[in-house]
Amino acid sequence: MNINVEIFYLINNGLSHPHLDFIMPHLSDLGGLTFYAILLAILLILSRKDVFGLGKYWGLVKLLALSLILTVVVTAFAKILFSQPRPFLVL
Repeated sequence: MNINVEIFYLINNGLSHPHLDFIMPHLSDLGGLTFYAILLAILLILSRKDVFGLGKYWGLVKLLALSLILTVVVTAFAKILFSQPRPFLVL
């Protein structure tokens, strides 16, 4: 059997728990690009306008924006480079 298939079955059959099966999809949604883009836009606005004294973090917020952009670019290339079909389409 393919190692990817074995890992898939290990995670989905061997490591499942009813409570985690309920919680994890919601936690995964928080890690989406949209969430971070909105959060970063709010931080950029608040720190640039020096709202709540956040102006001192302007440089850090710009660094976070650059980090998010680089992450999106690297992830896009990695998905192309290591392209694999989604497990639910294959199994």
